[in-house]
Amino acid sequence: MKLDVLVSRNKNKKNGREYVGENLQENAEILPPDARRHESISIEFKTPAIVIIGAGPVGIRCAQLILDTNYNQDVIVYGDESADPYDRVNLSAYIAGHVSRKSLANPVNAKIPNKFKQITDCRIVEINREKKYVVDQYQRRQSYSKLILATGSSVKPLMIDGVRSSSIRALRTIDDADYLLSIKDKIQHLVIVGGGLLGVEIAIAMKTARLNVTLLAPHGLLTKMISTEASEVLGDYLLSQGVSLKTNVAIDSCRKTKKGTSLFLADGETLACDEVVAAIGTQPNTALGESAHLKLEQGIVVNDHMQTSDPNIYAIGECAEHKNVLHGYVAPGYSQAQDAVDHMHKVNRPKQIALNKIELKVLKQSVTLVGETSLHNGECKKVVYVNKFSSEYRQVFIKKGRLVGYISIGDWAASRQLQQAIKNKQRIYFWQLKRFKEQGELWKESASITTNDLPDDYIVCLCNNVTRQKISHSMADGNRTVESIGAATFAGTTCGSCKFMINEMLDQPVEHLVMRHHKKVVGFSLVCLLLIVMYAVMPPVNAVLSIENGWTIANFWFDNFWKQVSGYGLLGFMLLAGAYIARRRIKKVNLGHLDDWRLLHIIIGVITMGILFLHTGMRFGENLNKALMIVFLIAAFMGSSVGILMATSGHWPEARLQKWRHVISRFHYTLLWTLPALLIFHIISVYYF
Repeated sequence: MKLDVLVSRNKNKKNGREYVGENLQENAEILPPDARRHESISIEFKTPAIVIIGAGPVGIRCAQLILDTNYNQDVIVYGDESADPYDRVNLSAYIAGHVSRKSLANPVNAKIPNKFKQITDCRIVEINREKKYVVDQYQRRQSYSKLILATGSSVKPLMIDGVRSSSIRALRTIDDADYLLSIKDKIQHLVIVGGGLLGVEIAIAMKTARLNVTLLAPHGLLTKMISTEASEVLGDYLLSQGVSLKTNVAIDSCRKTKKGTSLFLADGETLACDEVVAAIGTQPNTALGESAHLKLEQGIVVNDHMQTSDPNIYAIGECAEHKNVLHGYVAPGYSQAQDAVDHMHKVNRPKQIALNKIELKVLKQSVTLVGETSLHNGECKKVVYVNKFSSEYRQVFIKKGRLVGYISIGDWAASRQLQQAIKNKQRIYFWQLKRFKEQGELWKESASITTNDLPDDYIVCLCNNVTRQKISHSMADGNRTVESIGAATFAGTTCGSCKFMINEMLDQPVEHLVMRHHKKVVGFSLVCLLLIVMYAVMPPVNAVLSIENGWTIANFWFDNFWKQVSGYGLLGFMLLAGAYIARRRIKKVNLGHLDDWRLLHIIIGVITMGILFLHTGMRFGENLNKALMIVFLIAAFMGSSVGILMATSGHWPEARLQKWRHVISRFHYTLLWTLPALLIFHIISVYYF
């Protein structure tokens, strides 16, 4: 079937027959019923256009680059999903509730709108290389001047005896994410199969106080990326977050019932769960390239300009194989899109070599790999620092005396300095490596460096290769928000990990992960602060114990029995508040979510302040008793302040937030450690003196 009209939302009738198009032409044919259902998204150019197959992040980025380079170029993007283009990179963060559905939107901004067309829910089934046109599933044709394949990859099927692989869910599309969100509060046990980046992200994103999550990693955690020791540190962190972990065990078979799924493991154990999610890797989508007889190996083979064996067809992203390498993450795809667009438009742009960077999203305990981090690279010297108490793991890679890469689990204040050192191939001396082994730092002072202190060519956004200078120029052009800078430079629009640096340049609040119950934490913290202020400024309660009036509240202050009741009640609640510290510091204590414990901790703090009123009547006492009262109130004041800082972290610039949180937290914990000694002296003074 041939279609030579522009198809749009407009409908026309002629001779009792329905046509779809901007202009009704005599040679137009009737649309088949299936195509008529899709007429709202059925748009075609009359003349050859640049056609992009694939509406994922890389395909959309390519379309944007083309339109930014040549406003008058006709560009059409085909996507086989029904949803408008979205940010696939942050689907796990979406499931975790860290980003909204709206913020996932990934539209193309065309300066001349009618030069760009986007077709969703439409699959290309044929490429005619000789006549240079593509055919969609409704047998409509679109001619192309250049064709770009950005077909991405698909999830590897989980092959288990006893169950169809198609019945096992994965996380690849927004529909998958919506499904996982829909069951998150309905099921009781979820099993994720796969110990790679995506498997870990899904496990953390889905874990709730009610939902038990088991991560089944047949080959270990991130085994192709990090060492066994690093995997153990990451595993300890997952366990501390309530995720059950089973590594180095295979699945023999599987049985599905109406009640759920049973996985039979090779070690004889049976895992009964409500749902199974597969995250065992991806495979490039090369079927279209194969049917067009393009050169294939693992993926669609391309040259340095991203051209396939047909010079009019390019391949970019996860479907493209360049120099025998397939990339499974988005940042290289963006660079490939830029290379393809530059070649098409004959732009001679000096290539900037961006650092390879892989980062786990969702995790509060960040996992980052930057630069050359191949565990099997015999040319590199690998030096490790581990602090299991704080779940920190750091590994640096040295080649010919120079820093070429690093791996870190846990926050590392020196990350900016490290990335700049890798970019500059900075020499690392033996005394620096000695310091690193002992302290985990290559330099004596590194945490004080801010984004504005970095050189112009420092790459702030590794995903999009955006330098600090480019962001500064964008700010000078009037872009004063993260969103407007992202629209102008693409910085912060992919994984979002560099947004705090952009905010630091703007000196504006950074977008942090929102704490659970953050509003309640702020509310109870403010109540606690109000009670502390009342203790500080109001006089003691003036009450007299009277036998004639019977029992009154004054009994708490003057009757020995009730003094003991309130005193031991106060001690009990203080010990209960200390359970939060145990939950936070002791790895084996992993009951419940840490944010739930934070809320309980501050509620207990408010209750304790009330019991303190019953015990003292707002009397400070003398000597050690007075010291105990003052220390307790100051510790409570500091704890409430930390609670407010943490719960409202989105309203503070990153550097300022970290500084004040660190100082106040240290002061809070120091005072807490003095309380037991003062309490012992207080009890001794009451009973023996």
